[in-house]
Amino acid sequence: LGAAAQLSGTVGKTFSILVIMVEASGSISFSFPLMVIVSVTKYVENFFVMPIYETQMLMMGLPFLPSKPPPLSENIPTSRVMSNPPLVTFPLRPTVITVVTILQRCKHQGFPVIEKDKDDKDMLLGLILRQQLLVLLKHQAYKYPSPQTFKQMSECLALYLRESRKHLKIEKIEVDPLYYDVEIDLTPYYDPYPYVVQETMPLTKSYDLFRSLGLRHMIVVDEENVVVAMVTRKDLAKYHTWVSMCRMGVKEMRIR
Repeated sequence: LGAAAQLSGTVGKTFSILVIMVEASGSISFSFPLMVIVSVTKYVENFFVMPIYETQMLMMGLPFLPSKPPPLSENIPTSRVMSNPPLVTFPLRPTVITVVTILQRCKHQGFPVIEKDKDDKDMLLGLILRQQLLVLLKHQAYKYPSPQTFKQMSECLALYLRESRKHLKIEKIEVDPLYYDVEIDLTPYYDPYPYVVQETMPLTKSYDLFRSLGLRHMIVVDEENVVVAMVTRKDLAKYHTWVSMCRMGVKEMRIR
């Protein structure tokens, strides 16, 4: 019973520890006292400290998202946690030098694709990933017409899936300066249906959406569908809510 209490209090698990200890003891008669022990241990642990695994992840600065959104965040809008400007975006037909410069300047993994409207506002069209742009540069897609048929699109998808596993880097891709001013049509390549939230959406809803779908990027727009910012896992994991001994507070973590 003491071993079960120590193990349950360390890792913060209840049912799994109960099953392991019942199997280890070889007697089902220990199930009830073990159930009481791990339940009380879990309650006492939550009152004083966090489980050791969560503590280690916080100390290492890993962007870990708990299963539930931070308490008392129902009235906090998503705009409070989104990435700070300036936001890096791509037009629908950027030049080769524009793509190369942006990829060299920043390490973002996803970029909104925008188009200017008559009022010069950045209207959202979709999302394109960094690896997609690197594949286009490596295979010199700017030299050839954009794929139009279903067969051509399927070949492009197969090429991207094959090349994206290689984790391409912009430093290892050579681009002929003669093609710097050539435009790349991103129409066949970007995702026209990314996950988008309004900047006024409560943080609890955007948090649940982000975590339940396992997203890496979530675009924030205003009521006119103008791109405002991006929300990433680091943005949501940066603010850690701690609860200990009937006290609660929010601490800003240093995320790697």
